[in-house]
Amino acid sequence: MDIVMNYHNYETTIVETYGVRLVGWPHGVKFISPSNIGTVGDIRKLRDALKSRTCYWTALSQTEIKSHAAELNARRLAGEIVRKPHKKRSDSGVPRKRKAPATTEQAGRETQRASKKAKRTAPQHRQAPKSSEFVEPSDEDVE
Repeated sequence: MDIVMNYHNYETTIVETYGVRLVGWPHGVKFISPSNIGTVGDIRKLRDALKSRTCYWTALSQTEIKSHAAELNARRLAGEIVRKPHKKRSDSGVPRKRKAPATTEQAGRETQRASKKAKRTAPQHRQAPKSSEFVEPSDEDVE
């Protein structure tokens, strides 16, 4: 199973969905993607914690999963935004053209167009003038 880490929505997409938690994240290091950590010192702290296994993944028990879900629901009911919303589309609110469902008549036209296109792109065989294998001398040539 391939799981993609989501630092922004860790509580919902990782802990709640998969029932696992990252334990022992180094103190003083922001919980963000390692590629976005700004200083080499913080990266080394995280690397050392992972190597020494003081920072590790652990599976939650059923009671821990239920209590985590209850905590998230309580936070949601209190009005807290638990999950970071997706970014809004840049063309939001702008009407976009919709493709109409193809009817049988339109499908027939498309196949006709495809065949015409196929005819154009097919190699053209030009007919060269036919010549006989042996050329007979004519009366004018003979002197």
